[in-house]
Amino acid sequence: MKNILILAATTCFLYTTAIAQQVDRSKAPKSGPAPTLQVGDYSKEVLANGLTIIVVENHKIPKVSLTIDITTDEPLQGSKAGVADFTGTLLSHGTAKRSKDVLNEEIAFLGADVNTSDRRLVASFLTKYTEKVTELAADMMINPSFPYMELDKLKTQKLSELEGSKNESSSIASNLENVVNYGSSHPYGEIVTETSVKTISDVDCKKFYNTYYKANKAYLVFVGDITPAKAKELANKYFATWQKGEVAATNYAMPQPPMKNRVAFAEKEAAVQSSIIVTYPLDFKIGNKDEIAVRLMNDILGSAGARLYLNLREGKGYTYGCYSNLQTDKLVGYFSATAETKNAVTDSAIVQIMYELNKLVQEDVTAKELEVSKKKMMGAFAMGLEKPATIARFALNIEKYGLPKDYYKTYLKKVNQITIEDIRRVAKKYILPERANIIVVGNKDEVANKLQKLDGDGVIEYFDYLGNKIDNTAASSIPVGLTAEKVIENYLQALGGKDKITAIKTLKETLTANVQGMDIKGKTYKKDNKKVMVYLEMMGQTLMKQVYDGKTGKISGMQGNKELAGAELEAIKSEAYIVEEIFYQELGYKLTLKGIDKVDGKEAYKIEIVAENGNKSLQYFDTKTGLKVKEISTQENEVATAEYSDYKEINGVKFAHTIKQNTAGQIMVFKTQTIELNTPIEDSEFK
Repeated sequence: MKNILILAATTCFLYTTAIAQQVDRSKAPKSGPAPTLQVGDYSKEVLANGLTIIVVENHKIPKVSLTIDITTDEPLQGSKAGVADFTGTLLSHGTAKRSKDVLNEEIAFLGADVNTSDRRLVASFLTKYTEKVTELAADMMINPSFPYMELDKLKTQKLSELEGSKNESSSIASNLENVVNYGSSHPYGEIVTETSVKTISDVDCKKFYNTYYKANKAYLVFVGDITPAKAKELANKYFATWQKGEVAATNYAMPQPPMKNRVAFAEKEAAVQSSIIVTYPLDFKIGNKDEIAVRLMNDILGSAGARLYLNLREGKGYTYGCYSNLQTDKLVGYFSATAETKNAVTDSAIVQIMYELNKLVQEDVTAKELEVSKKKMMGAFAMGLEKPATIARFALNIEKYGLPKDYYKTYLKKVNQITIEDIRRVAKKYILPERANIIVVGNKDEVANKLQKLDGDGVIEYFDYLGNKIDNTAASSIPVGLTAEKVIENYLQALGGKDKITAIKTLKETLTANVQGMDIKGKTYKKDNKKVMVYLEMMGQTLMKQVYDGKTGKISGMQGNKELAGAELEAIKSEAYIVEEIFYQELGYKLTLKGIDKVDGKEAYKIEIVAENGNKSLQYFDTKTGLKVKEISTQENEVATAEYSDYKEINGVKFAHTIKQNTAGQIMVFKTQTIELNTPIEDSEFK
C-alpha cells in the first residue's frame, strides 16, 4: 500500500511539472469569453387592484425573500421634510391589530428579518414561514396604525441625530451637496431640519400614506423557494383588500451642472481637516446605454487603489483615501469625488482631483487599467447574484425601467465588449472638470481664502450646516482698539469682577443630564484652583470619576481605572480652575481676537487661544453681555464643542447653569442644580 501511495505522488509530481514547463508565467493568462449568467427568469401577475406580483424561483435552499416596492414619483415634502421616512419606518411599529411589541415578537419567533423604510418593505425568512410572513407584511403595508407615541420616539431619536450632525463634516458636506446640486425645488435638494421634524404629526404620516401607498403603484416581489402559483395565491389572500387609487404624477426640471466651477464653503470651526466633495448632477438615468462603460470608467478613476487614490494618497500623501462615484438614478444621476485632507493641503488636493478629471477626459486609459476593471466588475456582479435582494432589484429594474429582458443575463458580455474608445467617449460626455460644484467643509480661517482661485468667478459662496446661503460679510466690524485681552477683562467683569472671583476658594456643584433617555447625576468639587473631582453616576452605578490632587490625576468607572498623563493630565489640570480665564496671562496663553461671528443668531467676539503646548481653542463672547457663550477645543483631531447659557448669580458671581457639550456627535446637556461657594472640602475628596 505504501508503494502505491509513493507511485501516485511521483506521477502527480511529474504531471504538474510537465504542465508548469508549458506555461509562460511571465504573462498573465488571457481572459476567456464572458459567460452568459443564469439570472433567474421571473413570472409576472397583476391582481384586480393593480398590484404587480413578480416571482423569481430558486429552490436550491429553503428560503424566500419578499420585497414590496412603491413606485410613485418622488414627492416634495416642503415644511414636513422627513415625513416620508417616518411614515415608512412606522409601518413596522404597529398595525390595527398588532402593537409594535407584538409584531416584533412574532417576527422574532419566526426567525425572520423584516425592515421597512420610505415606500418599501423587505423581508427574508424560511420557506415554511412564507404564508405567515406574507400575512405580517400585508398587515404592516395595508393596516398601519401610526401610533403617535412611536412617532414621538422616532422624532426624539432624529432630533438627537440632527443635533449631533451639526458639527459633523460629512453631514454638513452631504447637506451642501444636495442643495447645490439639486436646489430647493427638487426633492433631492430638501434637507430634514429640527424645525421640520418637530412639525410632523401622526396625521401627517397618515396623509402621506393615504396619498402614496396604493396597490396599483406597488410591486410585490418574491425571490427564492416559492412557485408563481403559490405567490399568486398568497397575494390574493392577503393583499386583495389593498386599495388602488390615483397618484398625481410629478415632473421636475432636470438639475444642471454649473456653467463654471463653483466653490461652496461651510465652516466647521477649529477643524484640523477639510471634507471635500467635487460633484455635479447629470441626466444619467437607470438603463442608460452608457451605464456599463461609465461604471468601468469610474472604477479606473475612483475605486480603491485607482487613479485618485494613487495620486492623493500614495503620491502626495494628502489623504487616507480619495474615491469617486458616477451614479444612475430614476430622476437624476450625479458625479462625486470625495476626500478628507489636512487644512494646509485642502486647495492642493482639489487641484489634484481636477488634474485627474482632466487627464481622464484628455488621455486614453491603458489596456491594463481597462482589463483589471472588467475583471473586478465581472467578479462583483457574479457575487452579487448570491443575494436575493440583488435578484429582486434586477427583476424590478426590468419592469420599472423597461430594460431588455436579457439585460442582466448578458451583462458580462456587455462588460467584455467595452473598448478604450468607449471609455474615452463617455469620459468626454460625463466628466466635467470645468463645471463642478466644489464643496468644502472646514476651518474658514485656514482654508477659505485659498479656494478663491478654484472658483470660476473667484467668489466663494458660504453656507451654514443646513445648506442655507449666508452673507460672510454680515458680521459687524471689531471696535477700534478692542483686543482679545480686553474681551476677557470684560467677561470677568460681566461675571462679577476679579475681586469676587479670586475670593472663591472652593466650589461644590451638583448637576443632572440626560443621554438617550437615561438620567445622569453628577457633582464637581474644586479647591484652591489646584484640585478637582468630577463624578457622574447613572442608575446608581459609577459612570465616571476623575480626580486631580494638584500633582497627579486618575480616572475610574465603567471604562476601567488608569492614571492620567500627557494631554489628559493637562486637560484635568485646567478643569481645576474655578474661572480659568483669570489665569490666562499667568499660564502663558497667547490670545488673538479673530473677529465677530454669530452664535445662535447673536454676534459674539471670537478669540483664538493657544496654550504653550500648542493646543488651540476658540472661545466666543456675546458682544452685548460680555458672557462666554461657546467654546471649541481640539485634541488629537477630535473637535469638542461646549455652549453656555442660563447664567445665574451665586454670591455675586455668575455661573452658566446649562452647558451643552458635543463630542464626536455625542450630545450631553448638563443642568446645574446647586452651587455652593467657599464651603470646606476635605483633601481626601481628591484622592
